Amino acid sequence: MLIEKKNEESKENNILINIFKFKQFKFGILILLLLLFLGSQNTMVFNNQVFAQPDNTGSRESFSSSQAESIFSSNQILRENDRGENVKKAQKILRQKGFYQGEIDGHYGHQTRLAVIKFQKIAGLQADGVLGPKTLSKLTAEGENDVAEYTVQSGDSLWVLARRFDSSINELKAINNLNSDSIRAGDKLKIPGDNHSSFSVNIVDMEWSKVDSIFPRESKAIITDVETGLSLEVKRLYGTNHADVEPLTAQDTRILRSIYGGSWSWERRSVIVYVDNHLIAGSINGKPHGGAAIENNNFPGHICLHFKNSRLHNNGTKDPEHQNMIESVVENDIYDL
Repeated sequence: MLIEKKNEESKENNILINIFKFKQFKFGILILLLLLFLGSQNTMVFNNQVFAQPDNTGSRESFSSSQAESIFSSNQILRENDRGENVKKAQKILRQKGFYQGEIDGHYGHQTRLAVIKFQKIAGLQADGVLGPKTLSKLTAEGENDVAEYTVQSGDSLWVLARRFDSSINELKAINNLNSDSIRAGDKLKIPGDNHSSFSVNIVDMEWSKVDSIFPRESKAIITDVETGLSLEVKRLYGTNHADVEPLTAQDTRILRSIYGGSWSWERRSVIVYVDNHLIAGSINGKPHGGAAIENNNFPGHICLHFKNSRLHNNGTKDPEHQNMIESVVENDIYDL
């Protein structure tokens, strides 16, 4: 009797095991069918959100308005400290437009945030540094032309420009009918792509008397160094003959120091100043001096920010070096999109 009971228990266990295996098989079939369906739709599902898979058939990624909007699922918003492929795509578009010169690393860091703010300022949007549906729609608006003109700067090469504008050396050579890789400062090059602004961006050499009224004390601006492409946010605190400004945060102080190669200097540098929706030619020095008002920015003083026909505080005369730096910005107009 004991043997028969054990045999019956063994049969019951085998039946249960077979039922469990069959259920596993059915579940596996369902998963396989689901993956096949999603693969045919070229999408992936994560946390109940659907994202479009990138199309790798081309060497360059180019985004139309509808394609760019599809980057974001369920009105997703990108902001500082976000990471991922969507941030990379946003950085590429910002670089193609000329607002971002940093690495395409998928990290929504300080430089990416300032690039978004710069775009928002000239596009007439709320300049909050957040990449939401309105900013994205404006950013990806297609202009009438598929080709933009760029003035070659000192230090540029086809490799540098191909990287900056998400193109290739061969593509740049073909569209510009170049027989060699050699280019010179001052040359005019055509830049291919679909993502140029539907509005114009012009850098102006605005008179200090006018800048003084639109950039009052206690207001903020973004400064972009022409040579390096690095940007920092500043606050105007003092100054009557020119603007005395401080880096807004400790991070902005680090950026300013890196612009000057790691040490403070009185050297004049050409900059573009973003105030409201204006891009204004300017010139700075990089030596902290005089009074300071911002706490915790690790900057022991302020720097001078000059504009067209601004003057020195000590003697009321124009500084020729600053004025030359300002003129060079307008002549090259490197951010004209």
